[in-house]
Amino acid sequence: GEISRLAYREEIEAAMRTKELSGISLLGLQDFPGQGTALVGMLNSHLEPKPYPFAEPARFQAFFRDQLPLALLPRYTWENTEEMTVPVKIANYGKTTLSGRVCCTLKTQDGMILAQALTEEESFPAGALTEAGSVQLSLKAVEKAARLTLEVSVDGAVNRYPVWVYPPAAQEALVCPENVYETQRFDEKAKSVLASGGCVYLTPPSTKEALPNSIWAQFTTDFWSVGTFAQQAGGMGQLIDSSHPLFADFPTESHTDWQWWPMASRRAVILPERISAIITEMDSYAYLRPMAQLFECRCGGGRLLFSSLGLQELQQYPEARALLASIYRYLGSAEFAPAQELAVEMIASLVAE
Repeated sequence: GEISRLAYREEIEAAMRTKELSGISLLGLQDFPGQGTALVGMLNSHLEPKPYPFAEPARFQAFFRDQLPLALLPRYTWENTEEMTVPVKIANYGKTTLSGRVCCTLKTQDGMILAQALTEEESFPAGALTEAGSVQLSLKAVEKAARLTLEVSVDGAVNRYPVWVYPPAAQEALVCPENVYETQRFDEKAKSVLASGGCVYLTPPSTKEALPNSIWAQFTTDFWSVGTFAQQAGGMGQLIDSSHPLFADFPTESHTDWQWWPMASRRAVILPERISAIITEMDSYAYLRPMAQLFECRCGGGRLLFSSLGLQELQQYPEARALLASIYRYLGSAEFAPAQELAVEMIASLVAE
């Protein structure tokens, strides 16, 4: 539901920032059982909001309205050594002219202002999409990884965006702790380390060859339904154990959000049985396969963390570097104490020999 709302917003804002587009038509906001069942709804079959936070009308109305400031952000993830460039347009399809200076404010989750900038005074007529200029926001005040809110407002019209800011990961933070055996294959050394009570970080490349029993995951839910469009793998996004200590340096909610974009589009392994996972890949209702992208366990006498995210291939992204550094910190700490036990044979079945 949360991923669906994120996707609706991106689609609607893309339309609203498109010059001379004549309007928006949504096919439906309730689940549709007529063609393979499309679970697309903010509303139930009685056209009432579903009883979950993602379906609160105010959250949809926040971006689906006739007067909306639009930030044309190049990305949602930044490092605190950068300046955030915020180009702004004003979509005014209401009945009155908006006027004044556009205010762009960067806030913490508890409302503390970290940076603020104003555009030049301007008028934004009704029935038009108007350029409002661009501002620069310093990120120096962000001292540790944080999810922030960018608020863009003018003359009573407000829009808000999530952004994630990370301190640059130090080189030593991107090196696996010495007491952990990092490997792309579940080889004899990995089994030996486990048998001696050691720690293994099993992180194969995120490919079909390395993970033969896996699917290609995606950021969004499936399109319409796998019954109608059967070529889809069926992944419906990530369910994240956001309170897990592994995420101490990587702010996240329980659902996929924009800071997960590179990682969400990697492979997810199909498990032989249901387990407790740090990142569960949700499956289409048509298949309901147990799948995961990140989990931990006691195994063969030792401790193991398994990842199908292929983070070693994503280090051009600040969010991937931050996640890898957070994983390494966790592996080297006393907090790495998994409760569930999985058999060596099960782990071996997930990766190519």
